[in-house]
Amino acid sequence: MQLKKFFLLLSDIPDIPDDIRHLRLLQVADFSSNPIPKLPAGFSQLRSLTILGLNDMSLTSLPADFGW
Repeated sequence: MQLKKFFLLLSDIPDIPDDIRHLRLLQVADFSSNPIPKLPAGFSQLRSLTILGLNDMSLTSLPADFGW
């Protein structure tokens, strides 16, 4: 079984591990309300991701190929 939905709201996590790239079937992810300053480069490999929650975060940059 592969993870398809991942919700980590209000968890006070400082970053998202680059290993998230291994969740190839991930469709929904919500990291809202966490002090995360950037998304890992591996995020661009999540080709099945259709819904991404990044509300109320401390983002200062996105990976160069984010959204392609």
